[in-house]
Amino acid sequence: MTKQKLYIILLFAACLHGEAKQAYGFDTVIHGADAAARGGTYLGANGTTQPIFQNYAFLSQRAQPQAALSVFKLLNEVNYLTAAYTHGHFSLGVLSVQDSLGYLRDAQNNSRGRIGYSDTTLYAAYGLGGRKLSGGWRLKYNSKTYSEVGASAQALSADLAASYRPHRLWTFGAQANNLLGGELRWSTGQVEELTKTYGLGGKYQAAPNLDLYTDIRLEKNQPPLFSCGVEYNLARRVFLRGGFRQNNDLILNTNFSAGLGFRWQGLSLDYAYNPDPDLGGNASHFVTLGWEL
Repeated sequence: MTKQKLYIILLFAACLHGEAKQAYGFDTVIHGADAAARGGTYLGANGTTQPIFQNYAFLSQRAQPQAALSVFKLLNEVNYLTAAYTHGHFSLGVLSVQDSLGYLRDAQNNSRGRIGYSDTTLYAAYGLGGRKLSGGWRLKYNSKTYSEVGASAQALSADLAASYRPHRLWTFGAQANNLLGGELRWSTGQVEELTKTYGLGGKYQAAPNLDLYTDIRLEKNQPPLFSCGVEYNLARRVFLRGGFRQNNDLILNTNFSAGLGFRWQGLSLDYAYNPDPDLGGNASHFVTLGWEL
């Protein structure tokens, strides 16, 4: 391996790879358009078509098979896809991100080929328990590749989640990500530790058709980040949503969002307008399509 290739690999691993998800805001959109429209709140939410990306403890209450899909482009350069399938208490999911990082050039500035970035995560989740108290686990296998420079990495980790409904008006949820495992091992010999994150959230039914949500995200050596959301149900077919979330430890630095949801004969369509400053002005509209099979 040439010094130039080694330098590129180390640069990508340290600068691009480590911050790719945060820079493109994947943590915001992976939960689906319904959660994004509520300011990113999801820990106390049940009824989504892709629980594997939200609080998978609610899988213990599932019956009908469901499938969901989100496809869009971020920043006009990143191809993004999530897909999920749920059957009973078990669910499978995939996150795929494809990006182009420019061209690899030699010492004479001749192009040696385009550098592509591929990030794929496979998910498997299971929920158990009852309507009042339930828990869930989720396994993740992550594979990352930089083409043309021969750099790749893999990681296997596990998450845990729980839900608690002490009263018909209240629902609480909790989640711990990368609790077990969580080492990303690169072909260059580098090892990265995946960040452990924790979340607490809840939902309050303020009126028969009105739900209020709030979540808090916790991470070591980082301030807690809050998000709040509201959802209004019109005749069980149309859902109006809105919310906001903190972008950093300054409570006034918030990101507002809004959206709609439709349900009709097993088909669901959720839309979110989420002008995240990390995503840029051309990546504000997100759609998730779901089916009850």
